[in-house]
Amino acid sequence: MKKEPSGSWLCAPLGVVYSSLAGLRTQLYSQGLLKSSQLSVPVVSVGNLTVGGTGKTPLVAQLLHWAQERGLRVGVVSRGYGSRFEGTQRVRPGDPPLFGDEPQMLANQFPEVPVYVDPKRVRAAEVLLRDQQVDLILADDGFQHLKLKRSLDIVVIDALEPSWHYRPLPWGRARESLAGLSRASYLVLTKVNFVSEEDRQRLRLSLHSWAPSVPVVVAELAFSHFSDLNSGEDLDLSGQSLVAVSGIGRPEGFKKLLEGQKIKVLEHLVFADHHNYGLRDLKKIATRIQASGAKGVVVTAKDAVKLKAMETDFPLYVAHVELKFLEGVERIYEDLSRLAGQSS
Repeated sequence: MKKEPSGSWLCAPLGVVYSSLAGLRTQLYSQGLLKSSQLSVPVVSVGNLTVGGTGKTPLVAQLLHWAQERGLRVGVVSRGYGSRFEGTQRVRPGDPPLFGDEPQMLANQFPEVPVYVDPKRVRAAEVLLRDQQVDLILADDGFQHLKLKRSLDIVVIDALEPSWHYRPLPWGRARESLAGLSRASYLVLTKVNFVSEEDRQRLRLSLHSWAPSVPVVVAELAFSHFSDLNSGEDLDLSGQSLVAVSGIGRPEGFKKLLEGQKIKVLEHLVFADHHNYGLRDLKKIATRIQASGAKGVVVTAKDAVKLKAMETDFPLYVAHVELKFLEGVERIYEDLSRLAGQSS
């Protein structure tokens, strides 16, 4: 688990200022002094409290799977973090990684789903509705984007996240205080398979203390399958000695998942979240493969979006994961069905 940076307490005064401003902004929206835009279809936000990966995108993917099985038409809007574009763009399967790794990953996985990116998510949603007929819209990473009015707010809580992350930026990594959880429609506690039962219960009690009336849904981040990055062929890598490479918000979960599949992780190269890989990175990876005697490299599906566009001279494999609900998700599905029915 990532340790708290030394000297972070020096940022405590700035954290207090940030938290006060964030709270004021939320209050201005709740009082109607700042306006939210209402769309013609329901909007369901999937977000979190902190900066960094908590498992939002796997949750969006699972909700899309569910919607497709029931014939519901769903669109996705995202700000496209780390993207290189202007205005509103639709992300299409196989596009170059210009629009952000997570939107591209969703577009590749769900080619029939319209995925639109724009830092101004209201504009992205309006363009999506102009171009597409959908029953509802999923707003990825939208909990703090109060300018877009939502019918449901689903907030993801990572069971691996250390407590200091919930201090306000830049003291910690929180975009707002834990009191903001009371605005949520549902809390989804993810990655519980990586923590003890004792920690799981402690987290649930903590969530209940901050948002006693908000239902908690419990989920685990589970391994799905391995594939070859270039051919797409599914593989069995059990027992293989590999170098792991990840540029995600919570890399410790990725290593735990690989070890759970009996992968011998000889080394784990950790890059910053949303890292854009370059030739220097590929040389570093190749050097580590040679030094460790690894049979190749295994990466996350998120990193694979960017690495697929690059030429490599070493075997490159992708570990695919999926969110599995353990309890409480039926109420979310009931709400989604109700909302989609209202818009049809």
